[in-house]
Amino acid sequence: ILTLGTATVVLGITQLYTGGTASGVVAPEFRQVLNARIGAMPVLVIVFALVVLAGLVIQNRTTFGRRLYLIGANTVAARLSGAPVQRTLIIAQEPAAGDL
Repeated sequence: ILTLGTATVVLGITQLYTGGTASGVVAPEFRQVLNARIGAMPVLVIVFALVVLAGLVIQNRTTFGRRLYLIGANTVAARLSGAPVQRTLIIAQEPAAGDL
């Protein structure tokens, strides 16, 4: 809980410092699109909402998402229930930086 609280405080400070805009080494066109607004709503919020929605659909509506949820809850139970634990974990694994 302390880590989450600290992360929230740090995020709030960075949002105040940057004015809520993207910073760092980002392509100018990418920054321009994500800093744009549709009415009062920042495009970045809309993109985030779409990513969350896609994640929820994958988790709740696909076999892969249900298996991943089961494996995260209890790997042994997932293996005993017949879920392909190793294959699911390999598919879900983030590629290393050198692999891209």
